[in-house]
Amino acid sequence: FIWIIILFSTALFAQNKLIDSLRISLQQHPEKDTARTYFILRLAEELLNLDREESITLAKEGVSIAYSLNHPASIFRGCFVMGKAYAETVYDDSSRIYFERGAKTARDAGNLAWEVKCLSQLGVNELMKGNYEESLKVFQSAIPAAEKSGSLSLQASIYSNIAGIFFHQEDYIKSLEYELKGYNLFKQKEDVRVVLALANTGQSYGALGKHDSAVHYMKLAVEKAVFYKDSAEMAYALSCLGDEFNEMKQVDSALYYYQTALSVYDHLGYESSEVGGVYGGLAEVLLMKKDYTEALNYFKKSELILEAADYKDQLEYTLKGLSDCYAATGDYRNAWIYMQKYTALHDTLNAIAKTEATKQLERKFSLSQKEKEIELLNKEKLLQQKEVAQQRLLKNIFIGSAALLLLLAFLLFNRYQFKQRTSKQLELQNKIIQEEKQRAETAQQRAEKSEQFKSEFLA
Repeated sequence: FIWIIILFSTALFAQNKLIDSLRISLQQHPEKDTARTYFILRLAEELLNLDREESITLAKEGVSIAYSLNHPASIFRGCFVMGKAYAETVYDDSSRIYFERGAKTARDAGNLAWEVKCLSQLGVNELMKGNYEESLKVFQSAIPAAEKSGSLSLQASIYSNIAGIFFHQEDYIKSLEYELKGYNLFKQKEDVRVVLALANTGQSYGALGKHDSAVHYMKLAVEKAVFYKDSAEMAYALSCLGDEFNEMKQVDSALYYYQTALSVYDHLGYESSEVGGVYGGLAEVLLMKKDYTEALNYFKKSELILEAADYKDQLEYTLKGLSDCYAATGDYRNAWIYMQKYTALHDTLNAIAKTEATKQLERKFSLSQKEKEIELLNKEKLLQQKEVAQQRLLKNIFIGSAALLLLLAFLLFNRYQFKQRTSKQLELQNKIIQEEKQRAETAQQRAEKSEQFKSEFLA
């Protein structure tokens, strides 16, 4: 696997070159403008895993300038970097605040991609702390924005993280379901994260006892890592293969993949908990091969790295391995010492697990109570809305009825007036008719008298 070393020999050089380039750009932009903000935050992000203190200092300056400029794009990017910088530190609560602030700023600005990035990182932080329910809730809240954005990579990332939650909860069927969803989307997008998705899919198959499928997907992960020239993911996929063959008791294959993974990690200069885990896995294989000297050597290396990283879960297995290794060589004193260490750590981890389980139940209970309170408030709000609607309806009915009554009264009054006017007109007409009749009768009487007088006179 010398070709792997050659293939990734430029990885660190490229990162250092980028950092130097960003520092130069920063010097060329002393003004507190959006350009300087971009270079500060970009540099802070690159330094996250190399110099956290400098990363935080730079990110603070970037966020401060972003707010002074009222530039949303710089604000949510700065909040994202600050959140990542504060994650897994004593300022972990600040990390959550920054991610939430970044997500809100991005949402208000209509930037769906950064909203999802902030929420996803918050979900990852909750996952790392063992807050699985809260983590799942955060990731699920990010799905609508991811789907609306149309980004396959964002959707795939969320599915992969949800798969991780189910894996930690030992729900491997659900884990595999979401891992395959993520893998298929990463594959369509030709995203480099397909490597991790393939390796994790293999782990889910392995946990279900489907070792052939597990090995198939892990080997695909190695091939994709070579294609994308991703050295870290290459080492991870190789170590997964080592773990799988170790589980299958195929010691020679396990030994080969562990050693190859270590050669890549060594070239990258990694001494993380992952490397400590690989040392421990390799030591277990050597112990099965009864190569006690080499097994002891790698167990000690594993112990050193895992203690420094405070990675107790893996350290537990390493301490047990050291005890078994010393016992196999007849060094019962050291075997007893390490068994005592193992027992103490095992008991501690069990106590932590019980405490975490209690906290999880408390969180679930608290969440349930809050949901009930919200539901009750919503019901009260609905009742209030119904009451208001009923009052409004009654008010409208009253107003309508009053208006109808007024209209009816007006019509009746108008009708009454019309009748009065008509009656007066009829009376007047009758009076005129009577007067005309009387005049006509008087005129007729006069005419008759005149004719009578005339007749009498002529006679």
